[in-house]
Amino acid sequence: MTGVYSDSQADHGEETYMGVCVGCHPAGTYSGETFKTAWTGRPLSDLFDTIKEKMPKNDPGSLSPEQTAQLVSYILRINKVPPGKTDLPAEADPLKDIRIDIPGARSKGHVQ
Repeated sequence: MTGVYSDSQADHGEETYMGVCVGCHPAGTYSGETFKTAWTGRPLSDLFDTIKEKMPKNDPGSLSPEQTAQLVSYILRINKVPPGKTDLPAEADPLKDIRIDIPGARSKGHVQ
């Protein structure tokens, strides 16, 4: 997953998060062991589609594809996935082949 988004894109995602998401999703909602357990191993397109189709709760589907990609980038950054030089694509299809691999995450069902 290293390098699948840019710092600039994550910065924009943080702005969107603070303006649109933080009211329902306080800081820490999309990081930590619960998030890692729920999402590790899944295609990145699943996270993109969930945000694009179901958020914000008061107006589902109103985020643009670009805002969605920015939010996914921000979520990756707060989960310590290293950025790269190119932006994450603003569509789900190219993200189907990228598996979510959060640094330090335990795979579903795996006990360490």
